Amino acid sequence: MDRMEVTETFAGISLPGHLHTQESLGFAVTFPFRPTDVVIATYPKSGEGRRGEGA
Repeated sequence: MDRMEVTETFAGISLPGHLHTQESLGFAVTFPFRPTDVVIATYPKSGEGRRGEGA
């Protein structure tokens, strides 16, 4: 079966199977953060950029 057709459910949330497996989601939950780690979270870029234009 193609992973594009799979939906993984983890902690009650449905996620696309082509991006995540139960193994990768389990790793994310048990990842050992250190007190000095910095996590940067942001929204993904969307829309069209300024392709071909000089900045």
